[in-house]
Amino acid sequence: MTANRTPLSELEQGIPFEQRHIGPDAEARAKMLAQVGYGSLDELTAAAVPDVIKNTEALGLPAARTEAEVLAELRTLADRNQVLAPMIGLGYYGTFTRRSSSAT
Repeated sequence: MTANRTPLSELEQGIPFEQRHIGPDAEARAKMLAQVGYGSLDELTAAAVPDVIKNTEALGLPAARTEAEVLAELRTLADRNQVLAPMIGLGYYGTFTRRSSSAT
């Protein structure tokens, strides 16, 4: 399975993220809509989502960023990580670990 993996450097230069990962293409959408009997995704959504849970207000999201911009931010965050000595189990006074004498 790992033999078919594409290196990240190659992915960064290739097809944009949204084309690789976000939804079906126009032909697949048309086939799906015909199968369920709707002419558009808006019609399907209107029929499937109850009015009481629909939000008509804009979400106020920031502008979309490219995959390269997000990767650069993640690399910046990762560079802030510090590799420290693990201290799990140290400093507990009066703690004993013993092997049980009974077999289970």
